[in-house]
Amino acid sequence: MKVNNLTTVIFIWLFLFSIGCSMFENKPSENDIKKTVAENLPGFMEVSKIKIQAMENMGSKVEPNYHSRFIAKINLLKPTYEKIDHLGGNVDSDVVRLVLAENITFEAFGKAVSVLDREKWKTKVTTFDFSIKNRGNILGKFTRPVIEGTDEHEAAKQKLMKWEQAKVERIK
Repeated sequence: MKVNNLTTVIFIWLFLFSIGCSMFENKPSENDIKKTVAENLPGFMEVSKIKIQAMENMGSKVEPNYHSRFIAKINLLKPTYEKIDHLGGNVDSDVVRLVLAENITFEAFGKAVSVLDREKWKTKVTTFDFSIKNRGNILGKFTRPVIEGTDEHEAAKQKLMKWEQAKVERIK
């Protein structure tokens, strides 16, 4: 009976030791990957959460090279738009429509590679795919934008029409 107890104690000790050793294994954290993903996003998007689905060391203990697959929750800080028309002449404005409202959250799927350099993880995102294909752009990316259907849009159309009429009258 004592042999069984000793054997059980040894197995439990080995099990706990193996768990303890793996807990102290130096590998990139979720925060390392989250920081890198955030650095690769435009300024109007932020990472609200990241979940590592899988991580594997493709290198060695001496030269670790971790490959990770993750899902990131992305929060939109500003609304985004897409160009649907351009008003030329003396108006010279892009007509835009709303694509995504502010504070929308969506997922992005990606892969990252992390290597250890001087006791710090250097992580690079290798694949990044948004769940939403048309994310649009912020208003600042358009030429004097006017939002479709607004009073500003109507005023711009009227201004262009008057300019075109005056141009026709000058030709006569």
